Parts: sequence; C-alpha cells; structure tokens
Amino acid sequence: MAVRQEARQAVLKAQAEMVAERKLRDKQLSALGVDVVVALRERDEAIARWEESAGRALRKMTDEGLSVKELLPWCGPEVTHREAVRLLKLSEEPAPVNVSEEDGKQEAPVDSSLDKLE
Repeated sequence: MAVRQEARQAVLKAQAEMVAERKLRDKQLSALGVDVVVALRERDEAIARWEESAGRALRKMTDEGLSVKELLPWCGPEVTHREAVRLLKLSEEPAPVNVSEEDGKQEAPVDSSLDKLE
C-alpha cells in the first residue's frame, strides 16, 4: 500500500506543477494578447489623428480657393486625387460632442461643406 500511496503523491505533485506552469503561461499569453490589441488601437488612433491633420491642411488649401486638382501638385506625387478627397472628407466629419465635466454643457461640433472636391 505504501508504494501505491507514494506513486499517487508523486503523480499528483507532478500534475500540480504542470497546472501551475500552465496557469503562469496562460497569464503571460493573456497579457501579451492585451499588449497586441492596445498597440494596434494606439496605432489606429495615431493614424486617425495624422489623417485628420492632413485633411485640415488640405481644407485650408481649398479655403484659399484651390480645387483638389489644383492642390495636388503642392502636395507632391504621394497624394492622389482619391486620397485628397478621402482626407478632405475626414476633415468634414463632425467631431464627437464634447461634454465639459465641470458644467455638463455640450459643445456642438462644427460642420463644413465639400464644395471644391471635384
């Protein structure tokens, strides 16, 4: 009976170690998965901010009276007509309504038009 009991204890100890290692690995993998998603969302947020900035700059060019076709040479070969129109549309989308934490008042987003896109 002692042999059986010792064998059982040895196996249970080995299994407990295996379970503990698995839990630690799962915890590490879970944290890494969160890191991946956070990094991707931060990337997406940064891209959106830079694209909005580019759209605002293009909007200022159209406000100066340039059409999309006329502003393209000023931007170089990297900006196509399609890209310029897309960025201009991004600059058009109303910003989310901001609610001031202090007084709870909402600030209305500013909306402009796409007069000179063609």
